[in-house]
This record gives sequence, C-alpha cells and structure tokens, in this order.
Amino acid sequence: MKICSECKQAKSLDLFSPDRRRSDNKQSRCRPCCYSVKKDKRLDNKQKAVQYKGGKCNRCNLVFECLDIYDFHHRDPEQKEDSLNKLMNSNWDKIVPELDKCDLLCSNCHKLTHWELRNSI
Repeated sequence: MKICSECKQAKSLDLFSPDRRRSDNKQSRCRPCCYSVKKDKRLDNKQKAVQYKGGKCNRCNLVFECLDIYDFHHRDPEQKEDSLNKLMNSNWDKIVPELDKCDLLCSNCHKLTHWELRNSI
C-alpha cells in the first residue's frame, strides 16, 4: 500500500506507475490522479491557446463555447515542428512558438481548408 500525494488515499502499489528515481520505484501520485492532473492541464492549455489565437474561427468568425470544436491549422506544413495535440500536455512556453505558425479554425472550416488545398481551390 502507498498513499497518493494528490488524493491522500492509501492505494495498492499496482495503481502507481513505475518511477526509478524514487526509493520505492513508484510515482507519488496514483494513476487516476495522474490522469486527472494531465486532463486538467490539457484543458487549461487548450483554453489559453484558443484565447491566444483570438477566441473565434479565423475563417467563419464564429465563436463556440465548446473548445473541442476548435482546431489549429498550420499555415505552412513545412514549418510544423510538432503536433499541437501532443504539445497541449507541455508547458505554455513550448506551445506558443507552434501556435504562432497556426490559424484557429472551427472543425468544419478546417476540413474545408484541407479540401481546398487538396483540390487546388
């Protein structure tokens, strides 16, 4: 048994991921808490990113309450260094340089943009 540093509950060792840096070879937070913390950070970063890019679709100018509707479209695929989807779990300083290469689009406009690119419209 081990006490999770996040929820403060005693839990079975199999609920803690390995961590060689620790004396007991287990992370200090249980897996459910790690997932919850990561999920919250990801949501916070997505909210900040949407606001950073203006809070509305660059193409149709619509504003959506649901963050899942927004996509980040790389204007020049050659300059894309990493996927913003992966970066949303990172620190804000790592996200901003990639955001600067993108336009904020709703999912529908993002699909239309790629369709136009494929069909040379």
